[in-house]
Amino acid sequence: MGGLLQYSGISTKIRAMHKYLLTEQDFRELSVLSSVPDVVAYLKRIPTYAQLFAGLDELHLHRGDIEQCLSGAIYLDFEKLYKFADMQQRRFLDMLFRSYVVRVIKQCVEYVLEQTSCAPALVDLHPFFTAHSGLNITVLSGCTTMDGLIAALAGTGYEQPLKTVHSATALTRFDYEMALDLYTFRLFWKNIDRYLTGDDQKMIRQNVGSEMDLLNIQWIYRCKRYFRFEASAVYALLIPIHYRLSEKELRLMTEVQSVEELSAIVAETYYGAKLPVNTDTPVRHLDLERLHYEVLNHLHSMNSRSHPYSVAVLYSYIYRKNMELRRVTSLLESIRYSLDPTGVYQNIM
Repeated sequence: MGGLLQYSGISTKIRAMHKYLLTEQDFRELSVLSSVPDVVAYLKRIPTYAQLFAGLDELHLHRGDIEQCLSGAIYLDFEKLYKFADMQQRRFLDMLFRSYVVRVIKQCVEYVLEQTSCAPALVDLHPFFTAHSGLNITVLSGCTTMDGLIAALAGTGYEQPLKTVHSATALTRFDYEMALDLYTFRLFWKNIDRYLTGDDQKMIRQNVGSEMDLLNIQWIYRCKRYFRFEASAVYALLIPIHYRLSEKELRLMTEVQSVEELSAIVAETYYGAKLPVNTDTPVRHLDLERLHYEVLNHLHSMNSRSHPYSVAVLYSYIYRKNMELRRVTSLLESIRYSLDPTGVYQNIM
């Protein structure tokens, strides 16, 4: 009864918002469009995107303009949910929102280090982001050095991971981004116990713990397949929190030489039962890349159906909106680089 009383209002709001998520039919229709302006014109017919693209001419929108509008879609949803949320639900939304703050800081890091991209248009960020990020947007907009960026983040919590990395030598953009990611994961994991109790705590630990395990598997896979990193280098990239994976399993994964060996080890873990298997090979390369999404899709669907009046409905909606935006972005990139339209839909599944 407590969950029903606490979550009835925001659960009703989320059910209404679900109606405006893109459907599989929408993605089928989007995937056969031949130009980026056509995709934008289609999105303008969807209420949530119509508001963001209102007054903009799709024929003259630059890539950055489109990305800014798509980012605004998640901020707009946060704003709607925040209005219906009680104090505990707002704390959880704040936990989730940190990942979007980190994305903007990463844009600043990219500009400061490489100076090859355009300065991030921070002043054009959605008002909700400006109000809830805790960042001084005006100061960040003028940063051109890493020292300046770190100083601009003073008091936010984000400056310390950057400062720690900055004291080392021979750094890359990846080092700074990894430091921010690890800080965010550690803080989220810690705050689950701090802000949630009972079934809410159990469900979010299950989702977040599984996501961290699966990210570790995905990073190991990509290191083995694309970069041929040594075990020590791979290990340094892993999130130092384990949920269903043991320290021994992670060590074995990092030490193998081939993707086939890695796949065999993953098949013996808790997540191995979730891997699709065909009759030709025990585990296909593609399976490891899809495993992340298949497991998380299952967890979010299961928890939101089983506990419709809980924090699961909040987390599930944000997850699905993120997946929608990733698919739209992948679709736009596929069209921009003239990939075969018949393969675009499969590529963003």
